[in-house]
Amino acid sequence: MKDAPFQRIGTSYLHGAADAFIRALEADPGYVAAAERLTTTVLRETFQSQFKEALPPLRLAVAAAPREPAAHLALGLIERELGHTDSAAASFGRYLRLGGDSAVGDLELARTLFQLGRVAEAESLYYAGAGVARSPAADAQYRSDLTWIATPAELAAFDRAAGPNRAGWLRDFWRRRDVRDGRRPGERLAEHYRRLAYLRRHFRLPLSTASRVSPAGSVTPVIPRAPTSVERMRALLAKAASGQKSREGTAGQAEALPDDNGTATAGRLGEVYARLNDQSLLRAYYSTQSLVDDRGVIYARHGPPDKRATYAGADADPNESWLYDTPAGARIFHFTGVAAPTTLIEHLPLNQQLIASRAGLDPRYSRMAAELDQNRLEAEHLEEDRRLGHEAIETGTTTDSYRLRFERRLTPVVQMFGVRRGLTGEGRILVVFATKGANLPWRMVGADSVIAYPMAFRVIARSAKSGAVYRIDTTRVFATHRVLDKDEYLTGLMDLPIPASRYQVQVIVSDEQWKAGAVVRRDSVVVPDLEAESLAMSDVVLGGSKSAQHWISPPDTIPLNPLNAYPVASRVEVYYQLGGLVAFQDYETRIDVRKAGGGDHVGAKFRKDARASAAAELRTIDLGRLPAGAYTLTVTVKDAQGTQSVSREHQLNVTDR
Repeated sequence: MKDAPFQRIGTSYLHGAADAFIRALEADPGYVAAAERLTTTVLRETFQSQFKEALPPLRLAVAAAPREPAAHLALGLIERELGHTDSAAASFGRYLRLGGDSAVGDLELARTLFQLGRVAEAESLYYAGAGVARSPAADAQYRSDLTWIATPAELAAFDRAAGPNRAGWLRDFWRRRDVRDGRRPGERLAEHYRRLAYLRRHFRLPLSTASRVSPAGSVTPVIPRAPTSVERMRALLAKAASGQKSREGTAGQAEALPDDNGTATAGRLGEVYARLNDQSLLRAYYSTQSLVDDRGVIYARHGPPDKRATYAGADADPNESWLYDTPAGARIFHFTGVAAPTTLIEHLPLNQQLIASRAGLDPRYSRMAAELDQNRLEAEHLEEDRRLGHEAIETGTTTDSYRLRFERRLTPVVQMFGVRRGLTGEGRILVVFATKGANLPWRMVGADSVIAYPMAFRVIARSAKSGAVYRIDTTRVFATHRVLDKDEYLTGLMDLPIPASRYQVQVIVSDEQWKAGAVVRRDSVVVPDLEAESLAMSDVVLGGSKSAQHWISPPDTIPLNPLNAYPVASRVEVYYQLGGLVAFQDYETRIDVRKAGGGDHVGAKFRKDARASAAAELRTIDLGRLPAGAYTLTVTVKDAQGTQSVSREHQLNVTDR
């Protein structure tokens, strides 16, 4: 065998085409169309050697045609693929200065600056380009980057937006994710482009003729494809199970399933199930793109896993499992394949040592491995693993996340209250917190050797009605004269000015370096509108008379209890605000403290005439002989006619002395 005139042995047609474009540029360096086609061709390959071969002729093209924007764009794309990000940024800058498509240039430069860590500049260019995007190439580029994580509804909304509206839509798209994950503004966008750069380097699929490249050179992720043999087998199985006749085969072979009366026999169905399992390698997910393998799909949506596990035995194909800690619990993804662990599967192959290697991810794998060792794997354990794998794939491939991760978890006590600062003042979300000092790093400062505990706090509230976002990001330093013991707490409060509405609230408590922390969420915090015509009430703020922490709501000073723990037989101070009252009308108030699940409780009831349309009440209730445990305190207010009522509740803990 020998090389063909235009293609070397062992190379693809695309490789041959790239060689042809290189020769064209060597013959005529000013042939810019060849430079463009060379770039779009090599971007469809996965080999670094192709990028390196393309670089010299593209540099010749730029030197021969320095005023051609397209030559600089082509060079910049290849420079970036090779990791020459500074040179790529310079090329995209020249492309813009020479009059290239401003939206395409802004986006390519933004992508590059994100890689360089110049996040503020990158973010500004990203939105600027979106606001002026008019060409199909620019629209395709922006949409392409969203398809990795956006829902179909979000993509449809993106398609409907245009010009400045599209830039605003994108800002809201990324802001919602920042808020959801407790991040600073702009963090999720920067992380998205970090992930895209990473997956292109680490999870690229081998050359696929299904790949297609957009005019500006970036591979579009969502690519139509023909049904696989496994999908055809599944369709065949569905037809067989429903009694439909079919002669559609798999892998080019005819398959006759129905018996003489047109129904599928149990034996035939069992045979199809066996063949299906064998051919699919337990596969349960098929991506709609051809750029990266299934690991890249999960990585684009959720980033690096918290834990990884592999097994390198000679009796198993390449395999890998990823674990993500989520608020709903651990989510585990399994990958396997022939040359690399590229394919998502619902559960691991039944290999005892392979399954045992996952014991560090979940104890159930130790149990399953032990059962396999005795040749008696319980069917329900296998089914549980399959079900959890299926749920992980279903959720993991349709959602995205960038949750805060901490090396160590704090367990702070955090209380959130929707109130007003004074009856006519601004709305507030009042946050009261307590965290163990022994769990936090400290340093000694000053001549007096004061012990300092620096802490970071973030409060994010999003209006359920308008979507408006309000936030606090602050650092505080707590000073003590000695290092705190394990049962001693740092306590404090914050209040976030905010209009009356219902909010979803997150509070992040962390050390200064964000290495130890916790995220506390409350789905509904109502900041009351005390000027409303109907009866309204703030949250119930609880405290103790001996507390060192107080909140001032003029003219009242309200005691707080950061630990939210009350000794047996102690008293609870109960503060709340009312609005929508009718002056001189009688109102009945009842305060109940009831143990979770019923049983032990105490209560108090009183009546009072309203003196104005709004009022603040500070009451005391004696816990009496309530035993230690978790309780709910409920305050209910209703008018004398019983036509209007409102209630709020708060959880508290009664503790032994």
